[in-house]
Amino acid sequence: MKAEDLRNLALLIAGIILGLISPIILSLIISRLDIYLQLIVLFSLALASVFLILVGLGFPQRKHHEYVLKNRWRKTLKLGILNDMGWDIDNKDIYSWTDVEPKDWKNAVGRFADSSGVDVKVEFIDVNKKFENYVAILNPYGGVYPETNLKTLNTLDKIINYVREGGLFINVADIPAYWAYNSDLKRRLDIAEAIYSISPSGADLQIISTRPFELVPLAKTLGLRIFGSNEGITQSLSKILGKNAVSVTAKRAVIVESNVESCLDMVQGEYYDGKQHNVSSLFFVKYGDGDFLLSLIWINDENHDQKKKKAIRDSISKLILDKLASKISA
Repeated sequence: MKAEDLRNLALLIAGIILGLISPIILSLIISRLDIYLQLIVLFSLALASVFLILVGLGFPQRKHHEYVLKNRWRKTLKLGILNDMGWDIDNKDIYSWTDVEPKDWKNAVGRFADSSGVDVKVEFIDVNKKFENYVAILNPYGGVYPETNLKTLNTLDKIINYVREGGLFINVADIPAYWAYNSDLKRRLDIAEAIYSISPSGADLQIISTRPFELVPLAKTLGLRIFGSNEGITQSLSKILGKNAVSVTAKRAVIVESNVESCLDMVQGEYYDGKQHNVSSLFFVKYGDGDFLLSLIWINDENHDQKKKKAIRDSISKLILDKLASKISA
């Protein structure tokens, strides 16, 4: 039962109980029950109705939610890895621009947790699970994420609210939430807004549609100016892994603005406006009380060899643990 349905049911039952109280008051005069027993029954019904009204208004639920959020940092930290689609390298509907499977992320994050001294428990979860118990959630599917409702994008809203309330959400490759995978359809859909233009084509007119990265729902919410680069944006991972770290090349980059914190030494890139900007392919985005950690770098054999893929994976894992450690000490 959904939370809203539960609240409505509680209000309905409270109304019924309150409707019963008046006849009970009248029965006090003629009832043969002991007066104290009558008062106990009346008081219990009144108390139950007040409690149900509070439940209907969502008061105890909010207080419990606030308690969970406050205390999730006071014990073993829980990090969830989305595993709704499992892993099947032959099913290209469930991932994009990454061939690093969920269990490899679990192992990598676990290793860095052990070396950092941060007490972290890594679990596979699905999007129907409550996110409030987790300090961080990682999406291993690259530009694809699991969506329960393609019309309202409930899961995406859940992710955004989770970060707003202090969570850390990690997307490991490509444009975050570019594709939404629905388990009922067993396929992914492009959810970016389309822009249509008309172009002459001989004696006819041709309708052309484009889907700019800036109009991908999550990028739009975060105000990210993401663009593609045919030549690629090359950046060293030395800022994270040390001076001997490899350099990687990304076909996507974001302009580093006030809400974007680059995890790599920034480079210059030409945006669609023809101007040069400071850009990055691996960065944090502050949102509400939490953060998104987004990597636009493709992690597959087609674009990087095994050494570089491992370095990208390790960089993201280390950044996760460094961020968690900084939140604990804050």
